[in-house]
Amino acid sequence: MRKTSVIDFKKLFRHPVALAILAVGGGALGGFVQRATIPTVFAQAEPRVIQASRVELVNSAGKRVGILGVDENGGIGLVFFDPHGKKRAEFGIGRGESPRLDINGPEGDSLLSLDLGQHFKPRLMMSDHDFNGRVYLGVAEPDAPSPDWKYDAWVLRFRGDRGQPLATIGMTTGGVGGVTVLDQAGRRWQTPLKE
Repeated sequence: MRKTSVIDFKKLFRHPVALAILAVGGGALGGFVQRATIPTVFAQAEPRVIQASRVELVNSAGKRVGILGVDENGGIGLVFFDPHGKKRAEFGIGRGESPRLDINGPEGDSLLSLDLGQHFKPRLMMSDHDFNGRVYLGVAEPDAPSPDWKYDAWVLRFRGDRGQPLATIGMTTGGVGGVTVLDQAGRRWQTPLKE
């Protein structure tokens, strides 16, 4: 009768050469299985650049909800639309390289605007549906560009219907302040800005 040999694993794991052979073989088998089942991804030496003049964001129904890119006037911005297609918010840089932020009402009209005015002075304008510019905070600017204008009077101005001035609180950069208030009859109370 033939004798079958039985491997004594306790003795095998105590033998250093056998242990090394099992470790190398197990590692090779694990590497083979890993390469066969998981795809290899190589890192790119240089990042790729995607160039586009406009990217449109759409919802799951394919309706446009946002735009990132250049508009028809040459401005650059990020615009968001409501479900009815009305522009509701916009952040960008206009053609004059002045940054702006606009928040619009349900009809698409600007209700809050933050931008840089003439000579890159900041201004905040709040409006309602009836009149644009009910509340203005920023540097007082002339109605028409003027080289003699100092751009040093900072104001908080309130306007009524049809642009009628109601109240202005202001100060110059030299530290002189003033207040102007008008009542419904058009009477004026004023402490003018004087240096």
